[in-house]
Amino acid sequence: MPLFVTQRELYEVRERPSKAYSWKAFLFANFIVEVPYNIILAILVYACYYYPIAGIAGSLQQGQVILFCVQFFIYAGTFAHLCIAALPDAQTAAAVVTLLFSLSLSFNGVMQPPDMLPRFWIFMYRYD
Repeated sequence: MPLFVTQRELYEVRERPSKAYSWKAFLFANFIVEVPYNIILAILVYACYYYPIAGIAGSLQQGQVILFCVQFFIYAGTFAHLCIAALPDAQTAAAVVTLLFSLSLSFNGVMQPPDMLPRFWIFMYRYD
């Protein structure tokens, strides 16, 4: 996130006034640059967590687990980029991302299914 803040400041000072490219292109470029790193890290995490537990025996579950790992890391990376794009500095964004990500995990059925949620919080399951 701190790197994104410096890139955003550079964009606002140099690129926006010259109209070299738009804000959408800047965000898209930042997202695309992070995707290969997220995929590599997801494969590393998959290898460290899946093989000690399940072993090397081939199955369809291995493919599903690696796809879920890749999807999770790309989601987390883009979620952090979207939050830092809206907030002024990296410290505030880190606090907000941590809060929103923990709320997302708590209320979208990862920690508990929707029938276990208190009645008031069921809207959070549908929102996530």
